[in-house]
Amino acid sequence: MIDIDEKAALLVIDVQRGFDDESHWGKRNNPDCEANIVLLMDAWERGGRPIVLVRNDSTSPGSPLRPEHPGNRLKPQIEGRKHDLLVTKSVHSSFHGSADLHGWLTSRGISQLVITGIATVTPQWKAGKLKILAIGADKRHPSWPEIPSTGEAGLQGYYAGTWFGVVSRAGTPRAIIDKLNREIVAALSAGELKERLTAIGFDVFTGTPVVPFPGVIAVTAGAVLSGAVAAPVVNVLVNVAIALPARSVNPATVNV
Repeated sequence: MIDIDEKAALLVIDVQRGFDDESHWGKRNNPDCEANIVLLMDAWERGGRPIVLVRNDSTSPGSPLRPEHPGNRLKPQIEGRKHDLLVTKSVHSSFHGSADLHGWLTSRGISQLVITGIATVTPQWKAGKLKILAIGADKRHPSWPEIPSTGEAGLQGYYAGTWFGVVSRAGTPRAIIDKLNREIVAALSAGELKERLTAIGFDVFTGTPVVPFPGVIAVTAGAVLSGAVAAPVVNVLVNVAIALPARSVNPATVNV
């Protein structure tokens, strides 16, 4: 289990009414999003941990998130909830807004963040509002077979994605690690869950527990993810990799 610091901040990003506009974003595929975010906020309130709300004040003329549009308001499930900071921004990065988020976090000694919000890449692409140039992988993704891969363009071995792993405390008995690994692998291999993950862009890979050595986070699918590892070294239970569409724009400077 990963310990959540008592100061850990929850960032709730862009949960706004304008995302209900299917004519702009396309049909959504995450109907439980708001309910899950509310559960997170409830847990953070019970623990007395800080909550940061982020609102996108888009400057794009046709955006339902622009300040003068009703869609700029936070969704009813979020609006009026207790929070410690409100950040307003007109770009994708929450660190480029009306409040100095970085300064606020560092001044309070907050070094751990849990981030939640609404993602819109797939609906925008399906609605013809976003052109995806390629998937950052050798092969096409089954959810988007019409989108070419970077491997087809001759860039073999290139992978643009996000790696997820489940970790335990150092010194966790191997029997417990093995049991957790079996249960997680079984859950991720189940037809319904695997289909739902694949539908939203995940490539699910499972494996056996790996105990990394100093300087290496984990070994998965033949790739080594290197980085500085603070002691104690953790035990990796199972690896999950996702392939996301390659972005042709800088998310820190583009309005939605």
